[in-house]
Amino acid sequence: MNSYIPYNFMFLLLTMLGTIFSISSSHWIGVWAGLEINLLGFIPMLVYGGTTLEVESGVKYFIIQSMGSGILLTGSLLISITALSWANFGSLLSTNYLSSHLYQSETNLYGILVLISLLIKVGLTPFHFWLPSVMSGLSWLSVLLLASWQKIAPLILILMVVSKYSSMLMACCAAASVVGGIGGLNQTQLRSLMAYSSINHLGWMVAGSIYNVASMVIYFAIYFLISVFLFYYLWIKEKSQTRQLSTSSFRSTNEKLVFSTLILSLGGLPPLLGFVGKWLILTELFNIEPLILMFLILGSLISLFYYLLLFFSYFFSNNSKITEMSMKNYTSMTVSMYFIVASISMNFSGPIMILWLPSLIL
Repeated sequence: MNSYIPYNFMFLLLTMLGTIFSISSSHWIGVWAGLEINLLGFIPMLVYGGTTLEVESGVKYFIIQSMGSGILLTGSLLISITALSWANFGSLLSTNYLSSHLYQSETNLYGILVLISLLIKVGLTPFHFWLPSVMSGLSWLSVLLLASWQKIAPLILILMVVSKYSSMLMACCAAASVVGGIGGLNQTQLRSLMAYSSINHLGWMVAGSIYNVASMVIYFAIYFLISVFLFYYLWIKEKSQTRQLSTSSFRSTNEKLVFSTLILSLGGLPPLLGFVGKWLILTELFNIEPLILMFLILGSLISLFYYLLLFFSYFFSNNSKITEMSMKNYTSMTVSMYFIVASISMNFSGPIMILWLPSLIL
């Protein structure tokens, strides 16, 4: 995406305002309105280029999000009819609206519709089917926004219902981790690969939020930070296929080191920064949900396998050797030294974070 197009800032601001309005609302009608504002701001950024793939991905995203909004509005309307209030679950559970057993059973049933709509919007298994297809046709900046900022509102809204449907969410998290790992094995497009990686990470985030919200926030912050560096790097290198990683686009050992640390950190290889979030959630679920944790670890190991395949496909490629003359001709496209130092320093701060974060959370 060309960030210098003037109207991009306006639509980006509208997207952010919609998210903030949604998560700060105490009524479901406000939540729905905020999500719609967010959608109206994000769609133009998806299709601004006018290419066939971008338009196709934008239409798919619009249809899926509209379906999720419709289910959310239906579920919240049924809850309001039953409880005589538009208040969201955070407010309902602290009042006497649900004192009747009949109201409790009906509200729980309607709450499942609300939960399904949020799972559709965020792309958590078993409603993940749209995410790889949409991401495969977008620009790298749109992929970054879809994988990070667009998850904030649904994740925070899921926290409102996590206490009522923790068992269901745990099953979805375990399935998401495995699906995200297996789905990325045979991918040849980097954007689709990152989509399945996002599904895998999403399973860890939601699983961590069930017992400790702070761990989910830390995990999301780490995932967002690594994604910014990685997607920016792939953006300036103009990479879209995994086979392109074995060509002579990595012009120096420093660039190889940057990409290797980013890709392995995103896969959660210890002791890099990406392992810190997994380590926090692992210590919390070890005694509480060992079975679910086993599936989470399994999916993470599978995803780390295809990250290692990417690593070996370019790091030991014979095509990456170039002459000094071609290196001089490429100086305008090389990554700045500031980016290299910041990226490597960030990823190798994992051991420090592991020692410091437990005292911060506790």
